[in-house]
Amino acid sequence: MLDRLKKMKYVACLQDWVANTALPYYQSLSKREKYVLWFASVFLPLVLFINMVVLPLHHAKQQRHQSLLVLQDKAQKAEQLAETLQKKKPLHISKLPMTIVADVARQLQIQQFIKRMKPQLSNQKKQRLLIQMRSMPYRKAVLFLNALSKQGLLLLHVNMQKDKLPGLIHLQMIIE
Repeated sequence: MLDRLKKMKYVACLQDWVANTALPYYQSLSKREKYVLWFASVFLPLVLFINMVVLPLHHAKQQRHQSLLVLQDKAQKAEQLAETLQKKKPLHISKLPMTIVADVARQLQIQQFIKRMKPQLSNQKKQRLLIQMRSMPYRKAVLFLNALSKQGLLLLHVNMQKDKLPGLIHLQMIIE
């Protein structure tokens, strides 16, 4: 009830101001000034509405559209990359040479001939490995070297010596 009275009081004050101040001032203006005032009263709110509501909304819409285009472009590039990766052969996790040698030796059942495996210092980022084998059958040594090359290891140095028994060799090599 109190709010209604306050509203009525403000309305009464506004009506009083219009009747006693604004209307006499408006009537005292020339015809041209009245047209300018009318024009301003119509277009000023319109200009304010455009500048304060429409243009910020339009700008926000353009930014969202631009962001959408960028995201669509990134999604398309990601799809192309995924297709490229799917077409490639599966990537094998690179193992250390010592692990590869141990796996190959286990497959060929020649672990008993390996007497020493020692990592060597290298200038490059690849690991070098010194392998010494004693009294190993020559045929198994050839299979072993072939299997290492198929695993991507490089043979940097080889030293083969005959054993006292025929068909057996001592093998010393450095691989990378």
